[in-house]
Amino acid sequence: MFVHQLRQNRVTMCDKRLLLNVLPDNISWSRFIWAWHVVNTRCIYRENKFHPLVDNSQGDALAIVPLIDMLNHSNENQVCAVLWMYQPVII
Repeated sequence: MFVHQLRQNRVTMCDKRLLLNVLPDNISWSRFIWAWHVVNTRCIYRENKFHPLVDNSQGDALAIVPLIDMLNHSNENQVCAVLWMYQPVII
């Protein structure tokens, strides 16, 4: 597993107890996890560069990149998008 996936798994399991306290009664844990993964699989993981106006105390972040997600919306396309040293590469 990638390091960021391990971090996400750890955070998800640690936050489960907290999330269950704030989730509405009609949303189960499995439904929440499904929704989380729907969004998460359309995100890329990126390292945050230091910026004085950005709180980076939580470390790196996920970013949604609709263009990269749209590249896979075809039965014929086989696309791999990679963030390589802060420069996107589409293969």
